[in-house]
Amino acid sequence: MYISEIIKKVDLKSQMKWMILILLFLVFVVIYRFVFLCLLKTYNDITILFSGILGGSLSLFLLYFRGGKIIKKDMSIITIWIVLITGIFTIIPIFIIVRKYFTLIFSNYLSKILISETSHYIPLFFIIIFVIFLQNKDCLINYRNKIKASLIILLVIFFWPFYFNIFYMPYHVNGFYFYDGTDDIQKTAFSLTNNLPSDEEKLIALLNWQLNNFTNVYGQNLIFMKPYLVINRASNNYNLSMYYKHGVCGDFSLLLSELATTSGIENRRIYSPGENHEWIEVKISENNHSWVNADAAWFWHNHEYVYNDSNAYGNQSRVYYEDMSNNQIDITEKYSTVGNLSIFVKSDNQDVTSFDIKIISSQGNSIFPEIPRHPDSNGYFNYTLGTKNYTVIAEKYYFLGLIGYRDLNNSVIVTENKTTMIVIEPKKQYLHILKN
Repeated sequence: MYISEIIKKVDLKSQMKWMILILLFLVFVVIYRFVFLCLLKTYNDITILFSGILGGSLSLFLLYFRGGKIIKKDMSIITIWIVLITGIFTIIPIFIIVRKYFTLIFSNYLSKILISETSHYIPLFFIIIFVIFLQNKDCLINYRNKIKASLIILLVIFFWPFYFNIFYMPYHVNGFYFYDGTDDIQKTAFSLTNNLPSDEEKLIALLNWQLNNFTNVYGQNLIFMKPYLVINRASNNYNLSMYYKHGVCGDFSLLLSELATTSGIENRRIYSPGENHEWIEVKISENNHSWVNADAAWFWHNHEYVYNDSNAYGNQSRVYYEDMSNNQIDITEKYSTVGNLSIFVKSDNQDVTSFDIKIISSQGNSIFPEIPRHPDSNGYFNYTLGTKNYTVIAEKYYFLGLIGYRDLNNSVIVTENKTTMIVIEPKKQYLHILKN
């Protein structure tokens, strides 16, 4: 058979309809990602409602062509699938807004019902009803397509937490959350510590309360666990962990800090970025007003909470706290044996101060993610670190990341009370954004 005969047998008009349908969906995805990923910092009631309007508009657009010229009965499964997706983008944001303001108007009991796990499936109920309605209206032309539509519903039910996560999680990240845990924190702290005479007894009572009432979700699948819709490691919001009793070390330390402050115990949050861990230090009056560490999240590592034991974590790459001016105060020597790392960036025609120096811990985390560093008079970048293995990266890029310099294959071991010196020479690279 000649190629010309094959082309004659292909229904180009039908294929073009498929292409138009796919293009419409891709355009919607691009718009959605632009609005809710690029503009995530403005994620509030207005942008959520806008998402609902956008999704609803596309749904109506597709339904209009469902009975018209583009989408015919032989494409009904595709129609149902896309309408389901856009319907999800429509119903969820509107449901979030309605639920938020309902909880502000009605009683606390009703509020707790509305933010319970069961209520998350209310939008799903309406979507299923919608598909059943389409089936009964003979939108699906045969039994096989009805079976396919039923399988689609099962997929939607299975991935429902993921769909809801898209809207619900950023909503919490930016603080638009109606539950205020201040009263509960004050009541909890008072009931636990009011009759205890010493700071140490108060702190231990708070640690035990967290152990007995909280779940550490570190390393777990945040989409399919319960409550899967409210856990966000970037939330930095004690309201979430106080209400849902779930969280990771950052949530634990933030809430413990609030409880300790409410109980009259001076404290500060401690950060170990290389090991991706956080805890608090408290000033104990019975211990000569010295600072000691306290960490309830460590229980899920070795089944004990940490109190006044700076050796509990092993060597840390870098440990610090922030003072009142948000300056990072290094206290690595308190938790680790330390050594010095001196890095010389060799570059004939580039300003070495323009390079971004990254030190990566053995766990794969950047230790100095936000601190600019400058070389000494001899051209060395100097760091004090825990005695561990590290990877050093020097890089800089321009022209939207298309051209730049990079050297990343530099492993180094920092040893105690010694200075380890390393020379790195970034090489010119092209199309860096495509390589990554």
